[in-house]
Amino acid sequence: MQWLGYVERMDGTAMPKRVLKGKLYTTRKIGRSKIRWLGDVIADLRRMGISGWMEEARNRDQWRRIVEEAKAHPGLLCREEDEEFCSPRYPVRNVNAPYCHL
Repeated sequence: MQWLGYVERMDGTAMPKRVLKGKLYTTRKIGRSKIRWLGDVIADLRRMGISGWMEEARNRDQWRRIVEEAKAHPGLLCREEDEEFCSPRYPVRNVNAPYCHL
């Protein structure tokens, strides 16, 4: 989530922003998830009750507060569908990641 704020503040021609906002017009392999990382993070922001995240991300101090709140928000790191990866066998390596496995 912290990286999302950093990328959102970038110029529109910056490669990371173009890749993040870009769409692939192809089919996915059978069994692959249709959810992208950005969609997952936006769902987490909605779960926290935050709307208008793009404007919030442009304000560095405000975004920092949102990231800190997300770190303390229960249920954002591990979801029921990822329970097998949220056990002590698979420790969380990056608490900023939307999932507990990377």
